[in-house]
Amino acid sequence: MKKILLILFMGLLVISPAVAEGFNFDLDLGLEYIDAGVEEPLYGINLQPDIAIGDFGIGLKGSVYFQLDIGGDQLINLKLDNWIPEFEEDDDILAKIQTAASLYLPVITYVRYGYKGDPLHLKLGQIEDVTLGTGMFFNQYSNTSFIPETTLVGAVLDIDGRLFDFPYIGFEALAGNIAQFDTMGGRLYVRPLAFVDFPIIKDLQIAGSYAVDRFPGLYDDSFTPSMVTMFGVDMMLPLLNIPQAALTLFGDAGFQPSPEAANEMATGYRAGLNGHIMNLLKFEADFMFPTQGYKPGYFDASYDRDKRDIYDSEGLLIDNYFLHAGAGFNLFSDAIVFDLDISSEVTYADSTFEIIDPSLVARLQTGENLVGFFYFDAVYTKNVLADESIEAFLTDIIDLKNSEIRANVSFKYSIFVIETGYIIEFDEAGVMQEPDITVGGTINLF
Repeated sequence: MKKILLILFMGLLVISPAVAEGFNFDLDLGLEYIDAGVEEPLYGINLQPDIAIGDFGIGLKGSVYFQLDIGGDQLINLKLDNWIPEFEEDDDILAKIQTAASLYLPVITYVRYGYKGDPLHLKLGQIEDVTLGTGMFFNQYSNTSFIPETTLVGAVLDIDGRLFDFPYIGFEALAGNIAQFDTMGGRLYVRPLAFVDFPIIKDLQIAGSYAVDRFPGLYDDSFTPSMVTMFGVDMMLPLLNIPQAALTLFGDAGFQPSPEAANEMATGYRAGLNGHIMNLLKFEADFMFPTQGYKPGYFDASYDRDKRDIYDSEGLLIDNYFLHAGAGFNLFSDAIVFDLDISSEVTYADSTFEIIDPSLVARLQTGENLVGFFYFDAVYTKNVLADESIEAFLTDIIDLKNSEIRANVSFKYSIFVIETGYIIEFDEAGVMQEPDITVGGTINLF
């Protein structure tokens, strides 16, 4: 026994410096205010521990909500809807498991091993900005559209054969909600020339992708659409991949069967490039040759919230092309992050380019270290800027007509953080609609 204890003690001495070096623990006490409409507003208390040990990390969030009834029989009325599942009488065991999972899984904000781009990466919980392969179907997808009212638990899994010294194959996949398994996608790729010593050719990827939304009407009870499926192939060729810069050429072909008509299918053929310079400036551009009805980047950052609109949209028009370009920069280790994406249908006739139904998405984010007491994340989205000329498109960018601004603004003082969220929409006449505002707070205990 003494020998065993001695071995354990020596083992702790060996590993403890490494654990301490990669160990991080945060514990926040959060306060929430939710405007419940015609009812009394809801208040919430959240306990949020966050632990990281090397490549492993976990975040949790337990919430208790209540309403104040000043002058009533009970000053505080607890709301335990987020802890007690409500089953229907005709629910089978699977339906009950799904209901309970939808309620309890969001307690886990995330569990992570590794990071995107590592040979092995696994994440469960809140997923943000996930792109599969070339972004043919899943492009910057996030499952956080309903926070704070509803939290979804998704999953991301990436396995590269290089993990097993077999660089010829790899796989990446995601699910937006593992309680329902509605939105899912996967990409299987091969490196057929991985045995070649030449650095460019050996990293060539050829892949096949599949994406599905089993329940497009999951978050809208009045909407009963058919299942959405799509599949495609792509090729990626990294021309440059060094710490100072990267440049990748890609091409893909996507196929989207009509959910309502099994004999109809829209296709899109695309070529483009993306890369970065010094990890400060990133860029991307691509050009697509679609058929009528094709919907580029179907699963995007706001997909869960906009499922019905995307499903009902007519897609691209016949005989039009589709152009997408984006650029951004990251300064001082995420202190200032800016991204700009512009996309539009394009026609060419009589030596003149015309744009149709263009859209713009701009994001500006500041980190906690920039100012110290103030930081924010804002997204500006604008649709149908102009349909006449490129010049009109550029001059209408800052016009607020038919646009939306989403922002999360935080103010920090000592261990206290006040968090505010804003959703501001402008109609086609540029009139601002009633904003949706949330206010909360956090106490950083550790």
